[in-house]
Amino acid sequence: MKTLYLDCFSGVSGDMTVGALIDAGADFEVIAAGLASLQVEGLRCTIEEVVKKGVTAKKFTVLDSTTGQEADAPHEHSHDHEHTHEHKHDHTHSHDHGHSHSHSHDHKHDHDHAHAHTHDDHHHHHHPHRHLKDVVAIINSGDLPDAVKARSIATFEKLAEAEAAVHGMSIESVHFHEVGALDSIADIVAANHALHLLGIEQVYCTPLHVGAGTVKCDHGIMPVPAPATANLLRGIPTYGGDVQGELVTPTGAALIATWVSDFGKAPVMTVERIGYGSGTKDLPDRANVLRAQVGTVVVESNTDQSVTVIEANIDDMTGELFVPLTEALLAAGALDVFITPILGKKNRPAQCVTALCSAEKETELIESFFTHSTTFGVRIRTERRAVLERSWKQVQTEWGVVRIKIGYWKGKQVQASPEFEDCKTCGAACAVSVNTVFDAAHAAAIRGEFIDG
Repeated sequence: MKTLYLDCFSGVSGDMTVGALIDAGADFEVIAAGLASLQVEGLRCTIEEVVKKGVTAKKFTVLDSTTGQEADAPHEHSHDHEHTHEHKHDHTHSHDHGHSHSHSHDHKHDHDHAHAHTHDDHHHHHHPHRHLKDVVAIINSGDLPDAVKARSIATFEKLAEAEAAVHGMSIESVHFHEVGALDSIADIVAANHALHLLGIEQVYCTPLHVGAGTVKCDHGIMPVPAPATANLLRGIPTYGGDVQGELVTPTGAALIATWVSDFGKAPVMTVERIGYGSGTKDLPDRANVLRAQVGTVVVESNTDQSVTVIEANIDDMTGELFVPLTEALLAAGALDVFITPILGKKNRPAQCVTALCSAEKETELIESFFTHSTTFGVRIRTERRAVLERSWKQVQTEWGVVRIKIGYWKGKQVQASPEFEDCKTCGAACAVSVNTVFDAAHAAAIRGEFIDG
């Protein structure tokens, strides 16, 4: 199975992702032609080879030929409302807010921060604001494979949902500033096109290095990651590190949230190609690049595996405290966590908390038990298990693209399970129930109506 593994030790942004995939073999000319087919005036892109601390990488740049500047370069905008957009971030990305910034960034920071204003904006310039429906129309106008369009729209929907959650409004009300939207459209479409050209079937990723410190947003000082990025990173393992500034952009986070099926160590795979995508600025202690490894996963026999079982009986914790415990166990690498009601010592009602993990995660899970629960001891044992071989495919529903987890037994498909979070996202965006999207996706999977991507 063709697999992509992303190493995000210097964070991730849209342009870094595109550069890495082009360096790994995706045809830039085909990608550029796809972008040129979009109904966007002035949109063009370039690719160049750069060196970051001895590492040769590809730098993908989006240009606005109507201005002769990078699409995320500073533009003087006059806003007659209270949002001054003085984003003076000291991180290593270039913000594409499309406003006047007096700083130098690293990765092209895709903070379009789709400011959803409910009042009238009096912008004294020719750049209109685009809503999500306008972006969707632009993507659909392109001469692109259907799978690329569907995945690009799904990525932009995640971006819009994150911004809508920040501003407390519907995704239909969110609008993207023209210059920032241009850059994000190009990065998102180009990244999904590159993924398609490489024939990637599944994507794995390291935990994301998000940076550290604070950023100054139009609503004041905020911790890294910024609000929209933080929304996109929910459920994704991250860490701060010692690099001051914001290393993960909203567009980068949206791509990761849309693509990645698992986080952690690289799977057992035969690597065929390696690509590096460059940010703009040099970081003090590392090459400012994203590494992409493309190869084939080595499928091992799943009929006889071992799994470590760690459990504890707990009778003195309130129900609320079991939530952070289970979250901590999963974050530490648990394959599954479940709680069983039992009768404990002295006939007290209690809960048996059970966590399953691989042998190498045993120490981390034991520490999580002792740190996040009241137990004084845990039981540990090894059990045998049989699991299905798995792959990820996609189906197109009338509400959006849904990933399907496929299970194989002795090479034959025996399970097809829609990804719940995808169904939830599509349902929320289109005001239909999760069950409706789930049933439609499952039916399409059973019929074998999978799309490329």
